[in-house]
Amino acid sequence: MPKKYKFVCSLGFADAFGQTLLWLILIVFTLGLAIPFFIYFFLKLIINSTEIIEVLNSDENQMTIMKESNQDAGSQVNNSLII
Repeated sequence: MPKKYKFVCSLGFADAFGQTLLWLILIVFTLGLAIPFFIYFFLKLIINSTEIIEVLNSDENQMTIMKESNQDAGSQVNNSLII
């Protein structure tokens, strides 16, 4: 039986909102020159906070995997940084 995977994003609303607010201020001060950099860094933020998790048949096993992946999220994000 083939394994199933899903994407789990651990990016919170406050993180996305704070990043967007900061970049909007930079866009205004640079008269729009920061727009391409905003797009790049915002997509980088989303990708770096997304994990691929194997989905198991049992809901109990799936919750265990999610708890374990949340504990290791910092090390996984550090290993998958986009430069």
